[in-house]
Parts: sequence; structure tokens; C-alpha cells
Amino acid sequence: MIVKKVIRKLIWKLFQIFLFWVLVSTVVPSLVVKYTDFSYVQQGSYYAKHTSLYTLNGPQVIHSNLTNTNILVVIAHPDDEVMFFAPSILELSKPDYGNTVIMLCFSSGNAEGLGDIRTAEVIRSGQILGIKEVKVIDDPAFQDGMNIIWDASKIAQEISGYVSSLQMDSKSLSILTFDEFGISGHPNHISMYNGCLEFAKLSKEKVSVWTLRTWPLYQKYSGFLLSMLEISQRLYLNFGWVRYCGKAESLYARAADIDSVNWVLGQLRSLTEKPFKDPPKTSINIFSDINSMILGIGDMVFGHYSQIVWFRWFWLFSSKYANSNELVLVSN
Repeated sequence: MIVKKVIRKLIWKLFQIFLFWVLVSTVVPSLVVKYTDFSYVQQGSYYAKHTSLYTLNGPQVIHSNLTNTNILVVIAHPDDEVMFFAPSILELSKPDYGNTVIMLCFSSGNAEGLGDIRTAEVIRSGQILGIKEVKVIDDPAFQDGMNIIWDASKIAQEISGYVSSLQMDSKSLSILTFDEFGISGHPNHISMYNGCLEFAKLSKEKVSVWTLRTWPLYQKYSGFLLSMLEISQRLYLNFGWVRYCGKAESLYARAADIDSVNWVLGQLRSLTEKPFKDPPKTSINIFSDINSMILGIGDMVFGHYSQIVWFRWFWLFSSKYANSNELVLVSN
């Protein structure tokens, strides 16, 4: 009886957190659209001026120069794009940023003999996420495996050949991939990081490499809780002036203020972050709203149906990567 009461209370608390996350990620941004600076998107954009499509992440994306560029998402396995990168891909593929998003997947995920099925699934998933083109590499040198480290120079060669074959326009190239910890420590993920840095080092053109930060365990499985607090902080810094006056006075200059949300987040991070590394100097947080969250879940369910087992559901609703990404600039 006591256990049932505890479970009911826990479920109710989790539901309350989810509702508050919906409030700060979706409802509040739609209420402050008229106070948003539209200079960071194309002039005359209906979506920017009349909807909250760019309100939550727009200023941060433009300040990080992730606009009017070719964005190459480099992943190791089919479903990496939706399990880890969905918030970033859905945001950066929005039309008014002027980006062209493409994806290179280094294996067909054939560890269980489902290579053909998973190849078709990742292509379909890319279409759902708004990716213009998806290429899947089926090469013995890049076999899916928890104990296999892929050669960084071969990865760099594959990226170079793929980029050359695309005959890209004059836009710059930004690569989005895993960091040196690979989110889960998977050697294939870590190989992506090493290969992308090798490509950037050898490339004659300017290439920016952004990596998806591996969070500590408490942060990785915080679900909506920490995202809710971080979004609240962003809204306070961006639109906190609404509480004080009716004129548009941005609070970016007050970003150094230590408010309660910032203090709580700092204390939490200090507990377990040391085993990883110091907080990055150049990074951007991209948050999902309820619309993109639903699309990401739908992409996993319908795009990668062969991979829907019980622990995938646990991941979708408990992982912070399903509703938030932190991208770190490691090469520019």
C-alpha cells in the first residue's frame, strides 16, 4: 500500500514537471513573440514575426554563426540522429536560418543482420527531421561493434570524398558529431569525433566542428527537470524586462547576474562534472518545445520501428538528449 502511494506521488510529480516544461518551453515563448528581436532571421519572415518558431533558440543560434551554412551531421549508426541529435537537427533545419542539413552515417547497423532495414529507416528518419540528403556507408572497415575502434584517417577520407561529391555552394561547412566521450562511451561514437577532427585539420577549406557534449549521469537522465530550469533561466535573461517595464530592453547585458536558477544549476553541475571536463568556453544550448519533442518521438517510433524495444521508451522520456542538446565548438 505504501509502495503504491509512493509510486502515485512520484508519477504526479513527474507529470507536474512535464507540465511546467511545456509552459516554459512552448506557452511562454508564444506569449513573448512581440518582444523578440527578429533581426537574426530573414526579413519578412511570417513565422518569426507571428509565431514562436524562433523565439526559444533563435538568438543563440545566430550568435553562434550556425546560419547560412552547410551542416553535415556525422553519426555512427542508424538512430543516432534521433536518439541524440534531434533537438539540434530540428532547430538548425528551420528554413529562415538558411542552412542546408545533410547527414553521413558510417554504418548500416548490421550487427543483428538488419542492415538493409536500418538503412531504409535512417533515410526515412532523415526526411522526417528535415535533412536534405542522407548517405549510409556500408564498408567492412566500419562494422558496428562495442569493441571496435574505427580508423580516424579512413573516416576523414570518407568525409572528404562525400563533401567533394556534393559540389556544395559557397556556404561554409559546419560538422555536427559526437564528442570525445561519445555520450555512452561507445567506441564507434568516439571514432566519429577523432575522424571529424582529422578531416577538419586536413581540409583546405574552413570547417567548424561542433560536438554534442556528454553530460554527467544525473544530467543525462534528468528528463525534463534540468531543461525546465535552464529554459526558465534563458527566458529570464532574454525577456525578464517584461516584469519591470513595457519597453524592449534586452537583458543579455545582465547575463552575469546570479539568480536562483543559475545558482541551483551551478551547484548541481559541480557535484559530478569533474570526471568529464571543465565547462566549455564556446557552446550553445538548444532546447525543444512540445512540437519538436513530439516530432522527435514520432521519428523514433515510426522512423526506426525495428529498434523500438522497452528500454527505448525509457530513454525517450528520461533522457535529456530527447529535449535538449549542448553543442561545443572544438574546431573553427
